[in-house]
Amino acid sequence: MCIDYRALNAVTKVPNYPMKDTQELIFTAGMAQWLSCLDLLKGYYQIKMHDENRVLTTFSTHNGVYQWKVMPFGLSGASGTFQKIMNNVLRSHSSYAQAYIDDIIVYSKTWDEHLIHLKNVLQELENAGFSVKLRKCTFAAKELQFLGHKIGGGKHAPDEEKIAAIKRLERPKTKKDVRSVLDLMGFYRSYILNYAEFATPLTELTKGKNQEM
Repeated sequence: MCIDYRALNAVTKVPNYPMKDTQELIFTAGMAQWLSCLDLLKGYYQIKMHDENRVLTTFSTHNGVYQWKVMPFGLSGASGTFQKIMNNVLRSHSSYAQAYIDDIIVYSKTWDEHLIHLKNVLQELENAGFSVKLRKCTFAAKELQFLGHKIGGGKHAPDEEKIAAIKRLERPKTKKDVRSVLDLMGFYRSYILNYAEFATPLTELTKGKNQEM
C-alpha cells in the first residue's frame, strides 16, 4: 500500500543522507570470488515509527481511519533513513558486506571466508531485528545479479534483460519518450564509450515547453 504523502512531504525537513555510490559498490563486490545477495522481507515495514510521529501518517479508507506503526512507502525521507540504519547495522562488516537500501551484498575471496562473512551478517541482521526473504536471496554464488548488473569473478556487466529492453526500444516520439531513453541508457553510461557525446543531442531534444518533437 502506498499513500499520497505529498502534503506531508512538502513540510518535512529531510536530512541530507548520502546514498551509496552504485558504481563503486558494483566494482568492489564484482572483484570477489564468492557472493551472496540478501533481500530484506518488506524492508521499510521492518522500521518502526516513533509513537509521536504515527499521527502524521494518518489516512482514511472505507473501513476507517488508520495510522502506520511502521515506516510506509511514500515518505520523502524513507530511503535515506533506511540506508542510514543499514549502514549502522553493517558498519563492523563493511569490508565484506554493503547495503543499497534493502538489498545486501556479501562478498568474499575464499569459500571459507564467505561462510564466516555470511554467518556474521545474518547474525547481525537477526540481532537488529531484521528478517530476510529467503526465496529472493542468492547464497554462495560465483556470479549473481545485483543492482541491474551481473557481477562476480573480477567482472561486472550490464543485466542481459536490461540490454534486451534497450534493443527493443522504439523511436521516441515525444520529449517524455526521449527522457525515458536517456534514463535507461544513462544507467549503463560507464559501459558506453563517449556516452556524453552521443547523449548530448538527445538531451537537447528534451528542452523547451513543447512536448512533441
